[in-house]
Amino acid sequence: VVADALADPDGRVARLILSGASDQKIVEHLYLATLSRPPDGNELASSIKHLKAGNNRTERAQDLLWALLNSHAFLFNR
Repeated sequence: VVADALADPDGRVARLILSGASDQKIVEHLYLATLSRPPDGNELASSIKHLKAGNNRTERAQDLLWALLNSHAFLFNR
């Protein structure tokens, strides 16, 4: 169910990609949406590096959101 929601063509990630948002804006938006805080410097840098690491930016952004949803910060602070 969660994987389907992440890959939804009308979902958060798809809207961000289609809007032409920069990698930094995508990372900041996903952190705020999941953890209710902006990424720190290291998180921002590693997340942007992940988005740039492959050909499919949408899949990379979905991977990032999946990782955030499975993080300790999300699981224990929500």
